[in-house]
Amino acid sequence: MIFIVNTFIFKRVITVNIQEITGIRKSFYSYPFSKIQYYGIETAGLLDIDSELILGFADGIKLVLDFVYKVNIEKICSLISSYIL
Repeated sequence: MIFIVNTFIFKRVITVNIQEITGIRKSFYSYPFSKIQYYGIETAGLLDIDSELILGFADGIKLVLDFVYKVNIEKICSLISSYIL
């Protein structure tokens, strides 16, 4: 079982991956907004209940973040745009 927590703080994206049922294995990643070269969104459709935010970084890393249907992904993109443009 894998749980992923995405946090957007001042000028950084932090992701936490918690794996296994006990939650013993954890991975923490921190990405600066200043290294984002592009981003894109895929909104929830009729049968799909989650949205995706795709972030492309200067070092070639492509990060795909999944969000449940209640998250306003357009507002997140507006926040990212204010820092990278």
